[in-house]
Amino acid sequence: MRRARGILFFVYCLLALSSQAQAPRVQIIAEGLYYPAGLAALPDGGILIAEAGGHGEHSAGISLLQSDGVLGRLLSLAPSGRINNGLFSAPVAAVSPDGADIIVAFPSAELFSLPVAQAAQLPDEPFTPPDLLPRQSKRANVFLLQPFAIAFDAAGAPLISDAAGNGLLREGTDRSLRYVHQFSRLDNPRLSSGRLDALPTGITRHANATIVALLGGCPHVQNSGELVELTDAGGRRSLVDGLNMPIDVALDGNGALWILEFGTVPPSQPCFTDLQELPASGVLSRLDKNGILRTILTDLHFPSALLPMTDGSLYISEFYRGRLLHIRFDGPPPQPRHYLPADPPPATYAPISDLDEALRRVITQQGLSAYPGRELIEADSELTRLGRDLFFDPILSGDRNIACATCHHPAFAMADARALPIGAGGTGLGESRSFRAVLQLEEKGAVVNPFVDVFIPRNSPTIINSALLSQQFWDGRVGTSGGVRTPEAAIDDLGLSDPLTAQALFPITSQHEMAGITFGTHPPMVIRQALLQRLRDNPEYGARFAEVFGSDEINLRQLAEAVAAFERQLIFTAAPWDEYVAGDDTALSPAQKRGALLFFGEMKAGLGCAGCHSGDLFTDQRFHNLLAPQVGPGKDNGVDGTDDLGRANVSFDYRDQYRFKTPSLRNVALTSPYLHSGAYRDLASVTWHHADPWRANITYSPSQQLPPELQDQLLPYDFDRQAHSVAQPLRAGLPMNEADVADLVRFLKALTDPAAQDLSHIIPETVPSGLPVDALP
Repeated sequence: MRRARGILFFVYCLLALSSQAQAPRVQIIAEGLYYPAGLAALPDGGILIAEAGGHGEHSAGISLLQSDGVLGRLLSLAPSGRINNGLFSAPVAAVSPDGADIIVAFPSAELFSLPVAQAAQLPDEPFTPPDLLPRQSKRANVFLLQPFAIAFDAAGAPLISDAAGNGLLREGTDRSLRYVHQFSRLDNPRLSSGRLDALPTGITRHANATIVALLGGCPHVQNSGELVELTDAGGRRSLVDGLNMPIDVALDGNGALWILEFGTVPPSQPCFTDLQELPASGVLSRLDKNGILRTILTDLHFPSALLPMTDGSLYISEFYRGRLLHIRFDGPPPQPRHYLPADPPPATYAPISDLDEALRRVITQQGLSAYPGRELIEADSELTRLGRDLFFDPILSGDRNIACATCHHPAFAMADARALPIGAGGTGLGESRSFRAVLQLEEKGAVVNPFVDVFIPRNSPTIINSALLSQQFWDGRVGTSGGVRTPEAAIDDLGLSDPLTAQALFPITSQHEMAGITFGTHPPMVIRQALLQRLRDNPEYGARFAEVFGSDEINLRQLAEAVAAFERQLIFTAAPWDEYVAGDDTALSPAQKRGALLFFGEMKAGLGCAGCHSGDLFTDQRFHNLLAPQVGPGKDNGVDGTDDLGRANVSFDYRDQYRFKTPSLRNVALTSPYLHSGAYRDLASVTWHHADPWRANITYSPSQQLPPELQDQLLPYDFDRQAHSVAQPLRAGLPMNEADVADLVRFLKALTDPAAQDLSHIIPETVPSGLPVDALP
């Protein structure tokens, strides 16, 4: 039973506000945040959202909801992790009492600051931890283990609750950190003689006292949480006990004390691990003026922080669902946010009497050239032949049953002709590829295939011309930014020459792509070292690496450089379009010329595909949200993990949700299906999608576009969930009719290099491991 104690609640419990007697009204402000764990308000009304990350080793950070409603990442690349038996670990942010600085705490570190003036607007590139100013001049004996919340004492000095340290720290006038209180253990309500660790979480200040939420133990015992008051004079008393995982506490502008309980979990369940599937049981409560704890809102899904605003409303974050909620107690109920499509531009044709004259003017204006990248084609050598054999050899997969070429095969223009790939555990190629019932493993023998019906979440892009791209993968997680940038610092430290080289080191570590049962659960670098040892143990590979690199050592750099050298041979940019650009007016048909003029926005107002598919490669190499239908298992985003937030899983920026890399359209006629989810079988269908993405999603027919095994894996369409990041031109759609689509498709086919249509000659007959090679289907 909950009990409120003490006789001085009126000091901070004067709640006679009739507006808060109304039922709370909940509005979802944002979804898909990366485990939001803390909230703080800026002087201009902006809101800081601390995120624990969870998608990669440096995915934690701080997002900013600007006062104008724009939401994005303010600080990124903070370490992401969990410690103390699952207790979540995140950056902590608070604004100094004078409104001048944002105070930031990181786990296993100290305090840092960022001037509020620099955070008034989202930067072009997020700040990173090295951009912050350290508040402690040097590493001291006392540092923060697991900071949970920051408040400020009467002198304006930061007070930090440290859950792992079971105490409260204060920054002194010399900027050093010292414990000012360490909490004694709490009573165990389930065991009269038992005691529980007191883990301080949320804190707030009132007058000359600090109010602290104490979570009772981890694993948490139900009703063991407590709210305590620590006076500056050294007094301590319990205000409320019997709480379930109290996670935050805050005073509003009227002196009301709000308490947020994370939820109720089964006995022995780790505090913050694997709870997302449990029922919502979080509670928002308020102490009334009589000292009675009143429940205001229930069934919150593991809320992690609360923030009272000056207008009497509250913000609450939900940890696992990644949601930011706005709670109001007055005014009309919040209306769902609807993003209506803009009015389509007038579908008027420009009078063009001479197609060639108009098209050559476009070529000149846009600085287009023929045969891009041909000077970069790698000459045939022992290095490229070694890379080719590695590309086709299943030795680089954990279970030795899939090669890079399986999903990037010459028979399918170095893609796989599937909507979504079947990786480890499959057999066959292309649309006929299926799941094996039993896997034969060298170390374990026959094993029931655990990957049945587990598809790779994204369509296999072609390797053709990938050597010309500055961003690799659909989400660009391997790219260039002051050097080669990848999700792993260990790979960045290799100093590889370009993103293509680094890219080769990632599919081999993905459990469902290539690592399989044998290596799939190991850390990525452990997998890579195990694969290198396989190559060292193979006499032929040992000899060939020594011949090419002049050393008996086989290392990751050599492996990546060999595969990349082979892939640089796959540059095919000698299409009819290039012949036309080079001066041959007969290289394109009249229909293809009309399609080109439509594509470049010269023939029809409002229709300009080159806004994104620009340049000689027909890609701006940037990221856009096309409202693509979401198919397949997803990338562990959304409530049930079946959504795919695209670029946001790399940048962790809300503005990048559902944005994917603009693919090059060269040789596009050879590489169906299309879009990151493989949602469309043919060029005409995917072109029509751009005409009206709203209608295309509503009328999308899985039976017409998807193979039978994927037709029940279409995520229900929710435009409002995606609309905040939709590509601006597609808000109205691109005005086109049947004739336009037909001409556009004819033009796209003119981007095909005839040499890319038959690549069977690059398939080796055998590979050094002696394992079977994926031959032509």
